[in-house]
Amino acid sequence: MAEHFNYGWAGVCGDQFVIQCSKQRQVLDPSLNEQTKLIYESNPGALGGLLSNLGQYPAFASRDYYEKFSNFSFDQAMSLHKAAFSARVAGGKKSAEVNALAAELGQSAKVPKGVYDILYFNDVFFQPWRLIRGSNPGLAATRLGKDTDDFRKTVEEFEKNYQGQKQVAVQIDPSTLEQGIAGLKTTYKEYERAFNAYYGYLGKFFTDRTFPEFGIPDLSGFEVQAYTARAEQEMTAIKFKNAAKALDEMKQGFREMEQADQQLMTARDQTSLQQQAIVEKVKAFWNAHRNDPDLTLVLQEIEKAKKDYEGIQMGFGIADHMLPEKVKKAMLGVGGTDLYGQLRAIEEEVLAKQKQKQEETLFSDYLLTGPRVNTYDLSKAYGEVVLLPEQLRQGKISLTGWLSHVDGIDKILFSEDGGRTWQEIQIQQAVQVEFSPIAGKRYDPKLRIKTRLSKDYDLTFFPNITGLVYRDVSYADLVKDVVTKIANAYESQNTADFASLISRDYIGNRVYLEEGVRFDFDMFTDIRLKIYIDRIEKRGDLYVADTHWDKSQNPRKTGQQQMTTGKTVMMFSLEDGTLKIKNLRGNLIYATLSPEIAEASGLSQTIVEEIRVAEFERNPVQPGAGNTVNSGGVGSSKLNVRTGSVTAIAPMPNSADFDFSSGNEVPSGSGDITFEFNNIMFGQIQTSAQSFEALSEAPSGGYAGPITPLPSGTVIVFTTAEGYFGKMNVIGVNTVGANATLSFQYALQTDGSRNLST
Repeated sequence: MAEHFNYGWAGVCGDQFVIQCSKQRQVLDPSLNEQTKLIYESNPGALGGLLSNLGQYPAFASRDYYEKFSNFSFDQAMSLHKAAFSARVAGGKKSAEVNALAAELGQSAKVPKGVYDILYFNDVFFQPWRLIRGSNPGLAATRLGKDTDDFRKTVEEFEKNYQGQKQVAVQIDPSTLEQGIAGLKTTYKEYERAFNAYYGYLGKFFTDRTFPEFGIPDLSGFEVQAYTARAEQEMTAIKFKNAAKALDEMKQGFREMEQADQQLMTARDQTSLQQQAIVEKVKAFWNAHRNDPDLTLVLQEIEKAKKDYEGIQMGFGIADHMLPEKVKKAMLGVGGTDLYGQLRAIEEEVLAKQKQKQEETLFSDYLLTGPRVNTYDLSKAYGEVVLLPEQLRQGKISLTGWLSHVDGIDKILFSEDGGRTWQEIQIQQAVQVEFSPIAGKRYDPKLRIKTRLSKDYDLTFFPNITGLVYRDVSYADLVKDVVTKIANAYESQNTADFASLISRDYIGNRVYLEEGVRFDFDMFTDIRLKIYIDRIEKRGDLYVADTHWDKSQNPRKTGQQQMTTGKTVMMFSLEDGTLKIKNLRGNLIYATLSPEIAEASGLSQTIVEEIRVAEFERNPVQPGAGNTVNSGGVGSSKLNVRTGSVTAIAPMPNSADFDFSSGNEVPSGSGDITFEFNNIMFGQIQTSAQSFEALSEAPSGGYAGPITPLPSGTVIVFTTAEGYFGKMNVIGVNTVGANATLSFQYALQTDGSRNLST
């Protein structure tokens, strides 16, 4: 293998490196052979430069050839050539070092991609959003292009990348490159000195030759690079700082978005309550006038309700950002109650009914009014109506109604199966049909009027229901069955199954019951119920079960078992062939932390307020239970301090009672304490040496009466008829003649515990 150059060629011959000049004179001088061979092997192209710049290699000829010159020293020439060659190699190494340092410096000075991404997003999207969000929120939302959840994820990813790049970012001091450049200049000067010394010596003896001139390479590029890197590093530091500031502003931005989303949800909830009231009013009006011969008034009421509905101010304007999916669904009513849809549905129902009435009047004028089944009015029923044995008349279904007239009638036919089969009945205005039902069979009773003009007119007994079904079971069995189904759905925390057993017309709003149960499932696990039915009875259209129950559950907050008991009256109505909850009264067995259900259940305002606080604080206490046997490690909230008074009026025994649960004065003998002219004569009471504020737990026993007298500041611990503990602080007794008024502060614990902290 050999390389050819202007001055000759070079290559490996056997175990020696050979350079041959153009005169074909081989050089085998060992003094430079190894060094030159290494240069050739590492970079053959470098030898071309060597021969070009140091071409007058004194070993191109034999030592004898040079000794012909007077005073020419071959050894000196070789020494000068070695020095020049070594200086050149040193310059090359130093140049490579500077090159590498310059490249590394240039790379380190660049702005990391993660920082650039933050600044780009900040400048192009976020800052324009901040600038116009107040003046043009709709455009701002489009400009940012992200909803709250997406924006938060973007900022979190930016933060993660920023912190990672901040930790690994290593900047090289540009002065390191400047020092390297200075060292390279020194090396090149040494190379220049050795270069000129070598060719100066040769020039003295080879006057007929032209020797190359040395030129120091231009290093201004490196110097500019060092200057640029220093500037870029300063700029990078600024960009890191700007990125950090941008991140802080973005974090504040998505926090404001989240707060705005919550405000939207709250405003929507408030609006929904107003809209619900409008819809309920229309429903009631429609139900009251459903059988009116002319439904114009109903349509006018619906039109007015639609205007009222649309006129409700939503309480919020255009959002300045895209709304996350959960907020959009809530705003559109997805997953909730379509109130406006209900309004439109009522309107469509009324229009259809109006059209039906008009058609009946126009084409036939035959109407069946006041239809009843076994004397039951089904005008407000819907779905499938179930009849039980006790509702039959001597084991039969009896259908009655009144025809508007019988003029022109040739025959009246009756069908129990929706028109598949017919039988003729007597022609008379007072329609009456009886038949023995088969258990489980669905009946759809109809009349067909056949006129003497050969026209047929079909009349439906109960157009608002889907059919009649007889079930050979007692209503007590139905009640037991539905009580069990509801309890099973609650224990298994199946919201859908529980909701399917709530009546459409639940008293107190079925939405509150459903949401209250869902909140229970969020707060408690391992729910177990034992429900004991004390009595079942039928009250009109309602099926009523008096129950008492034991309940255990584990608050997620503590993981400990909580045990409560109570009494609840459950009321059901038949709907779509199934008993469904119409109302709950008494202690809270379901939706135990819903203040709305507590109020609908008839609990005192004191307990309702305690439940409202517990719900807000997500505190799994059970103020609505009859008794808390085991609190499950849950600490009760601080009790509210209230004021009360009771007045004993002459003549003797001039006594009056106070009921702490209701917070009211009650007739003597019916309250928790009995006040008689500066004495508390009756009640489960005892005095305490502690101050009212310091008294935090009621004693477990020692309650008896009376307490007399009652100086101001007397602290009394009491128990109520419901078994609740409380404390009171006597403010004073004011006497006017034979009349006396006791004024006091009090606090009542209703979760069954002895906690009296205020």
